[in-house]
Amino acid sequence: MRFDLLLARLLDDVAQEHLALRRTTRYILPLLLLPIGFALAQMARGWLGLITGGVAVLVLLAQIELFVRPTVARARVASRDMSLFLGLPPSRAPRDTRQLLALLAPAALALTASMAIAFPTMLARAEPWQHLLALALGIGALLAIGQRLAQVHALLGSIERRLRAADEQPAPSGARPSDGLLDPAIARRMAGLTFPVLALAPAAQALLRAEAYLALRDFPATSDAELQAALADLAQQAHADELRHWLLPPVGGKIYLPIAANGVLARLLGDTARRLGMDGAFSATLGTWLIRLPPARSYAVAGRLIDALIAIGLAPPGSILPHHLTVQGDLGGEARVLSIVHLIATPLLFEERPGPAQADERPFIMRGGGVLDDMAGRGRQSGPRTDFVDGFIFAQAPGLDGVEHLTAHTINLRVKQVLAFGLQASRRPAERRSPAEQRAADAYIQLRASLRDLLTRYGLAGMLEVDWIDGRWSEIWPLILRMSELKERDTAFLREAQQLRDRALDAIEGAAAQAS
Repeated sequence: MRFDLLLARLLDDVAQEHLALRRTTRYILPLLLLPIGFALAQMARGWLGLITGGVAVLVLLAQIELFVRPTVARARVASRDMSLFLGLPPSRAPRDTRQLLALLAPAALALTASMAIAFPTMLARAEPWQHLLALALGIGALLAIGQRLAQVHALLGSIERRLRAADEQPAPSGARPSDGLLDPAIARRMAGLTFPVLALAPAAQALLRAEAYLALRDFPATSDAELQAALADLAQQAHADELRHWLLPPVGGKIYLPIAANGVLARLLGDTARRLGMDGAFSATLGTWLIRLPPARSYAVAGRLIDALIAIGLAPPGSILPHHLTVQGDLGGEARVLSIVHLIATPLLFEERPGPAQADERPFIMRGGGVLDDMAGRGRQSGPRTDFVDGFIFAQAPGLDGVEHLTAHTINLRVKQVLAFGLQASRRPAERRSPAEQRAADAYIQLRASLRDLLTRYGLAGMLEVDWIDGRWSEIWPLILRMSELKERDTAFLREAQQLRDRALDAIEGAAAQAS
């Protein structure tokens, strides 16, 4: 990812916000404040005037807030994105009084003119204290507006200082909006490439685009002919993986990024994802933005696509990101077996719930309302789907450089896709199973029995009794903690779990690959 482009876009957005704020204070606020003198004078004339004038003043101040609040919201989103995604902490600096007074001057002049017109006529026979009250109310209204403008100006100034401190280089030119955060020169070369003509799933097509970008970024001297040859080899490899896993249910997923929905960074990441053949959206469930991975026929392709996205830089460096796995097919309550096998065999230790707060009762596995996109990339609105939310992606996380950690998302994808095939085969009537499905069903049934025996011997039999799909987190979490304690104290538990996992995966995947 071109972070210099990102910083340049953010700086340009801050400049646009400053311009919008100046225009608001020069033209809109003065017009809204012109009637306020009459309302203030009305308030000082009696109880009835106090009520009617007070309502009028509140309406005018509320209108002013409606114009200023969007700028505050966008600035807060930008500040949050910079802290979480770019690692730029908030900073405090002395307030620029001159610029603040310049912003407030048009409003002050409009308020003064309104009071100068209204007070002499409406308060001609009023008592001196009524004049003072009306004047105090006017000063109070001006101070309230000034405080709000000061907050907006200070927030925008803080963002601008942090961005300029992060990158003092001149902003690059030539980027097109459709490029997102990709290098514009590389994006133009990618647009002219001819990708191999093969019947590939959408995930494989996105993988070709991502690998083409990485090749042009890391090896700029690569010729078009060399790149076309490399893409042809990659396409053939992806096609072979898809043929080998043709009988397995398609898999997909979502990568959740710690950024807000309506900020500049979300728009740029959305453009970048679409440029690579994917999509992005906001997750109301987790309150964050996500990259929606297209469906894949092979876990190997899906895992390599995630690796390519991390290499491009779409994920914050050194982060651990939630990965929402999806498998086509209504797996029902047995879906918990897939998650249990993955959790007990991974070398990760869970001490607290990753992601949302521990008090959150959202389930560990959620049943979806529709199927994944079909293999032509067209979305469908009906059909069964079980969603898995127990995957994590390690993007250059310090201390997690082992093979099992670096490939954790690919292993998780393999567990879900391969075991889902065995689960579905075991639920099909025996007389309707193909020879490959019969072998997969036998291997899954053996896995189920071995898993129950392993969990019973270590006091975790309750894992198979709890409802993981749409179940309560408070019922599942104690079992996960107990599992983590066993891994930490007893190395035999993890070794047995991994042997159980690998034996079942090899048997089921081998049956599917042989038939394909």
